[in-house]
Amino acid sequence: MIRLNEQVLRISSERLFYHKFWFVMLLLLIPLLFSQEVLAFQYENYVWGMSKKQTEKLIKENGYNISGRKNLKENNDEALRYVDSLFDTQVNVNLFFTPKSKKLYSISIFPIEQYENADMFYSYAFDVLKERYGKPREPSGFNVKDKYYWKDGNTQIVIQHQVKSYIYYLHKKYKSIQEEETKEIHMKETKDKL
Repeated sequence: MIRLNEQVLRISSERLFYHKFWFVMLLLLIPLLFSQEVLAFQYENYVWGMSKKQTEKLIKENGYNISGRKNLKENNDEALRYVDSLFDTQVNVNLFFTPKSKKLYSISIFPIEQYENADMFYSYAFDVLKERYGKPREPSGFNVKDKYYWKDGNTQIVIQHQVKSYIYYLHKKYKSIQEEETKEIHMKETKDKL
């Protein structure tokens, strides 16, 4: 009887360990699954869909000063700009927000001195992006020399070296929200005029 109880206890403790192990693993994996978009893209500490107010706070926490604020008339977006340094080149970092909900949906980065540093910036940035995301897709069509695309989850990354060099990050879901909000604003403006 004692042996049977010891055996039952051993089996019960092994099952308990097994269940605890998988419970802990599940607790660790669930946040990872929900943070896939966050892990897929990273420039500084920005997260797609974060509010304009949160982004302004983060810019300041990262030690930057906001050097520009824009309301873009053509699509009603709002943008923040600050200066950073990449590859020993001063760059403008522009963060774009949806017009109504003010959620981060795009980031563009380009050298301030386009003609002096554009070749070096493009070369270094292309190599880093290629190493990180693999072989890029080349677009087809007119005037697309030195323009490449990568996709990482819902994020599209574009690097271009034509008239200007730039890197452009765009989140598919939040870009759709931006387009829908822009359409709503334009429809309201049109109805108000008619």
